[in-house]
Amino acid sequence: MGIFGALTTAVSGLRAQSYALENISGNIANSQTTAFKRTDTSFTDLIPDNIPSRQVAGAVISQSRATNTVQGDIQSASNATYMAMNGDGYFVVSTATGTSDGQPLFSGTDTYTRRGDFEIDKNGFLVNGAGYYLKLLPIDRATGNVSGSVPEVMPLTNDILPARATSVITYRGNLPLSPTSGLVQPSDYANDPRTVGSLIPFVQTGVAVTNGADLTNAAGGTPTAATTTFSAPNAIGTSFTVAGQTITLADTDVSGTVDDAEIIAQINSALATAGVTGFTVSSTTTAGTAAIDITETTPSGTTTAVLVGGAGASAVAATNGGVTPAGGPGYVANNSALTLQVNGGASVSFNISNAGGANDYNNLASLMAAINDNADLDGITASITGGNQLVITSDSPNHTLTASGAGAATLGIGNGAPTPLATMGSVQANESAIFEAQSISGDAITIYDAQGTPVQVQLRWAKVDSATEGGQDTWNLFYKSDSNATGTEPMWTNVGQDFTFVNSQLTPPFATTTINDLTVDGVPVGDVTLSHGSTGLTQYSADNPNTAKIITLNQDGYRAGEVVRVQISDGGRITAFYSNGQMADIAEIPTVFFNADNALKRLDGGAFQATYESGPPIPGAPGTIIGSSLEGSNTDIADEFTKLIVTQQAYSANTRIVSTADEMLQEALGMVR
Repeated sequence: MGIFGALTTAVSGLRAQSYALENISGNIANSQTTAFKRTDTSFTDLIPDNIPSRQVAGAVISQSRATNTVQGDIQSASNATYMAMNGDGYFVVSTATGTSDGQPLFSGTDTYTRRGDFEIDKNGFLVNGAGYYLKLLPIDRATGNVSGSVPEVMPLTNDILPARATSVITYRGNLPLSPTSGLVQPSDYANDPRTVGSLIPFVQTGVAVTNGADLTNAAGGTPTAATTTFSAPNAIGTSFTVAGQTITLADTDVSGTVDDAEIIAQINSALATAGVTGFTVSSTTTAGTAAIDITETTPSGTTTAVLVGGAGASAVAATNGGVTPAGGPGYVANNSALTLQVNGGASVSFNISNAGGANDYNNLASLMAAINDNADLDGITASITGGNQLVITSDSPNHTLTASGAGAATLGIGNGAPTPLATMGSVQANESAIFEAQSISGDAITIYDAQGTPVQVQLRWAKVDSATEGGQDTWNLFYKSDSNATGTEPMWTNVGQDFTFVNSQLTPPFATTTINDLTVDGVPVGDVTLSHGSTGLTQYSADNPNTAKIITLNQDGYRAGEVVRVQISDGGRITAFYSNGQMADIAEIPTVFFNADNALKRLDGGAFQATYESGPPIPGAPGTIIGSSLEGSNTDIADEFTKLIVTQQAYSANTRIVSTADEMLQEALGMVR
């Protein structure tokens, strides 16, 4: 071979170094390309077949060597949909082959890339800067789990996130050991508080005090029984009034007329139904004229017609058969003493007598005035009702009124059997100010119904029992159910649970309390669980005893929301953020890896295609996805410049071989001449 072999080998060296230069040039050109994987050059010698003693160095060929296993630097990016693969792995992408009805059509062949500069296009698809569309796996919003196994190019929709009704309120905090408001005091109620839910100031109502037969009037006379006689009407439908009760006659025996027996029965029935006592009804016949006799067996001592209005009224000539007292109605028993005391203060005695002494009072009017004018009974008010009842009212539910003496029994004054607040279902609007003064704030929270309507829930704690007073430290929790309630309408509702504390801990411990059918201002939310944990509520001494110290207060409901932005989470999921402050995963980004990464076929735009030598893609790459980041090129400019110098020197050396071989050939040809 000789000189000609040297020329051939030098030419192969020139070709190999030119190829290396081309790779160096490409690497430097793509030094700023996202996720570019540089191409190195490897050289392989070509040895001609010969005996060992005649072997030569041989020619050379150059080959590319991929660096797909070498990761570029990961840099943060401001775009929320950018992503980078940290470690081994590739995104699964596809190319668009055309459009149909304005929507892109995709090829059935998967390609793979580490270029993560994806952005949302007009159709909602994620496409990177090289035009490759990202394939995704859909997520079931209800469960949060992946609902498919085959990656597909899918748009990111702007579907409304449905509203969610609040089902759990997480509530943890501390109640003051000794609230400034003290205990919620029990009260007397006119009706069953379990039904009415009344919380009213102390009110004591005495029995009707009148000039009955058992009382002595001012003139010293004793009233006698009075009988009223009137002609009995017999027309069906005739109406008249007896002792304030209206009777309309009916033909009860279907005889076509109303006889005396039917009239008597209907009068007695009306009086009994109204609870009116002290009257007997009978019939008489005088000179052939039928009449009805009504006898007042317990005369009032006043001239009052028993029968007023209606048929037969003109026939009434009612008297009580006795003497009318000069002082009018309202006399009380002689020789009775009434003693009143407020909150353990000074005892005040009243002599109910006609003797005329300094503290003697012989009628309700004078007794009422004396009670109201007494300084030792401050906060206590006496009044007389239309039914001649003496009513004693306190302006504070914290007052305790005690009464003693014969007059106390006569007037019915006493504390009765008050029902504590713990048994109350609600607090009326006209008692709200008193309730709020006796309870402490438990904070407020906005919850939502099934349609996403916001509902403001105000909470208040009322301490109903105390260990310092011989009981147990017990609290009740109320919420404001109707802020627009008036009068006797319920405004605050008790959640129906006693919270008892021993050594500052909830005893017995329980983790949740159910608020049944929670409704606020007419908006029904339904059953809501108050989750406080068995140790989440405590009762320790507090710096501010006017309010509960709330540590945790949140809830799980929300109104409907629209998508405002999406971003890639570090876990490889696409998360949508909504206008209602909620967020939800809407898709998962699948990744793959290969056993022989460097055997992948390179495509334009930083994409790769699987080959026989690379093996099939394996789902679930060991690398992780980092959101709002990009992988840079793995080209090292300094390294490339070094290789450039070496390549240039090698190329120049090969050209010297060609020059030297040419000179040697010239010398060989010169010998012939």
